[in-house]
Amino acid sequence: SWQTLIGGVLALIGAIFTVWALNRQTRLATERKARALRAMLPNTLSSIDGYAIETIRWLKSIREKATLLDRVEYKNQSVAVATCPRPDASAIGFMQECVEHFDTKPSTFVAALLSKLQVHNSRVTDLYDYFVNYPLYEVKQVAVANNIDEFIASAVDLAANAKQLYPFARFETNAAPL
Repeated sequence: SWQTLIGGVLALIGAIFTVWALNRQTRLATERKARALRAMLPNTLSSIDGYAIETIRWLKSIREKATLLDRVEYKNQSVAVATCPRPDASAIGFMQECVEHFDTKPSTFVAALLSKLQVHNSRVTDLYDYFVNYPLYEVKQVAVANNIDEFIASAVDLAANAKQLYPFARFETNAAPL
């Protein structure tokens, strides 16, 4: 009976050690993955910054065309505009991985940046669709030029948020931006 008790205690110690070793192994794997993602993050931030700049240029180029939509001669016509910029799809997937593997504060900041990127892209895509399919819209947008100015501000905000993450991404600090 002492042998059974000793055997049970040894089995319990073995189980505790196994759980500890597995938890440690999982934690180390997660930390390695987070470091690898963090090392590649500057590339993605550069892509987001480039997308924001492209978007600003595109919005500025279509701002004057927005005034055409208010003219009578364009009442039932679409306006030819260049295709709107698109963010790199792999950047979006990469940022989702960062959210999954980073600690809470950096993960929260990257998630907010990802959200801003997706909202901005949706707005710009909708604006492009509005120009191209203008005659099909039953309700016409008022002050499209004002929307364009808002979207330019959104692109500037997107670029600024991406730039705030560079020191973390470059391992210059372990603190996530505020």
